[in-house]
Order: sequence, then structure tokens, then C-alpha cells
Amino acid sequence: MLVSVGHQRFISLVIFLNSVAHFWAKEKMDTLNHLKGHLQPLGMQGLHSGIRTIQGFPNPEVFFENYVEKAKPVIFKGAALDHPAYKLWTSDEYLLSFEEGKYHEVVVETGKKEARTRPGDAISFASYVRDYREKDVYMVNSVPDFLKKVRYVKLG
Repeated sequence: MLVSVGHQRFISLVIFLNSVAHFWAKEKMDTLNHLKGHLQPLGMQGLHSGIRTIQGFPNPEVFFENYVEKAKPVIFKGAALDHPAYKLWTSDEYLLSFEEGKYHEVVVETGKKEARTRPGDAISFASYVRDYREKDVYMVNSVPDFLKKVRYVKLG
């Protein structure tokens, strides 16, 4: 295959520019890798220095003495997992215990992507809770009002 001199020069220029771009990209990446927060989850580059992270939640006296009185910030990892409310709200039996759920209608769609080409189906909240694990249905409206009721319980 015969290639013109102009075409050969163009190919040489493309190869040269590609090598320059590769070198520049490597240099830039080396620079970026030293930046605080680069390639970390979003928000990790913020002011987190000096904020202690502990697993779970300490007893109230320790929390008050070590963090409230000293005005020290702290992050509690996994603390909600031990809370009784978390165990209740992740239980289908608890969600089905509300009488209102038998009559309150919610809108569901099928499939993992929202299908706005047709309206969703209205079914009772209780039906949704019974079906969502076996059927490909997803509730698309907000949390029903009857679940927003606050129930105060004294713990321990």
C-alpha cells in the first residue's frame, strides 16, 4: 500500500501527539495522586482530621463526658444497627402490623427502571410488603402517613 508523504507526516504527527498526551497524562496523574481526597469517596476530602470514629454507640455517660462536655465531634459507625427502631423498621411483620396498611394504597411499578410510559399500579401497602421480595415491584410514592406517626418508648 502506497502512502503519500503528506499522509506519512500526518501519521508521524499523530504518533508524536499521542506520546506527548500520554506523558502529560501520566505527569498529571502523578500530581493528582498526591492531592488530599483524590480517588477517595465523595466528601472524604473535607475537614475530617481530628474527628474520631468509633464503632457503635457508647453508653450515655461516656458520650456526655467524652463528647458533649468537651464539645468534640465524633462519628458513630453502625450505631443505628443496634437501635430497636432499626430492627422494627426492617421487619416486614412490623410493617404489616399496622391496620391502616390494609387500606392505604401505594403506587408501584414493575421492573428495576422507572417505567413512566404507563401509570403505576395502585395496591394496598400491606400487599406491597407481602409481595416486594418475590415480585419485581417497587413503591414509587413517599412513606405512607400512618408510618410517620411517632411512637415514644422509654428504653432501658
